[in-house]
Amino acid sequence: RITADALWLSRAGVGFESIVRIGLDPSSGRLSARQDTLLSGNFNNFSVTGDGSTLVLDDGTEEFALWALGLPEALQGRFAEERRLAKTSIRFAARLSPDGNRILMGRNLPTPSGQSERRFAVLPFAGGSETPLSVQGTPRLAIWTDSVTVGVMSQLGRGVHIGLVDVRTGRPVRTFDIPDSLTRDFAP
Repeated sequence: RITADALWLSRAGVGFESIVRIGLDPSSGRLSARQDTLLSGNFNNFSVTGDGSTLVLDDGTEEFALWALGLPEALQGRFAEERRLAKTSIRFAARLSPDGNRILMGRNLPTPSGQSERRFAVLPFAGGSETPLSVQGTPRLAIWTDSVTVGVMSQLGRGVHIGLVDVRTGRPVRTFDIPDSLTRDFAP
């Protein structure tokens, strides 16, 4: 956005965004060398009045739900409250295990620094408590490899850590480190 006195930018980041104001020199019309960061965090959009005196920020919320239903219930639109497994304002991904007994959930959780961290957990399809996956390093990707094993890729300072985790015990079955931090995917 451009106002009478400044250029306003929305900068994308990893897990957070920033609103930056760069002043305009009224005599030359040139941008100032100084930048003011007005906000760092999660938000949807912003706007500012033409004179730059008022800033409006949209950090609206959304609601996401996870339901465990049979196909006939879903096709008939019968979403019984007792079959709702999760309700949250944080977007998540859910993947059903090959045997249909468990759900692998991935979500980005906010941190006190205004960024977010990826977390994975396993939830019984029949309902019950989530069990967080214990992962070495910073989790990036998790996939079902069979009905009781999850393949996990995480970032380490020296590269990427890949491992298989038995969700019944929470223990790693096999692990492998790759000294390349640019790895983005894997297949067991």
